[in-house]
Amino acid sequence: MKIDDLIEMLQKVRKEKGNVEVVCNSFCGTNNAHAFFVIEPWGSQDVNDHINGLGEFCLVMAIAPACQEKTIKDIDDMNKLGYTFYRSQFVEKGQMPRMGLSICPWHVPW
Repeated sequence: MKIDDLIEMLQKVRKEKGNVEVVCNSFCGTNNAHAFFVIEPWGSQDVNDHINGLGEFCLVMAIAPACQEKTIKDIDDMNKLGYTFYRSQFVEKGQMPRMGLSICPWHVPW
């Protein structure tokens, strides 16, 4: 999406709904779960620090705290039903994955 298109979308939302919070969402992960992300403030105001190798501007996102909390609750609910949640991880051949939430916050939703 081009910057002008994004600005146009955001201006329409502001006109119709006011200065509302903006988040991103996706059906992603190994089980195609719904997750939503908050847009992080710029770590650096240098535009070049946020342009990838394809010449695209990259926003930085993190899993929204409310999404993390919901995931933890959902996993707890499934555990009560007798299911085990195996965190997303690579394991050595012959080894079993460990249950529980991933130590990597990016993998919490799946």
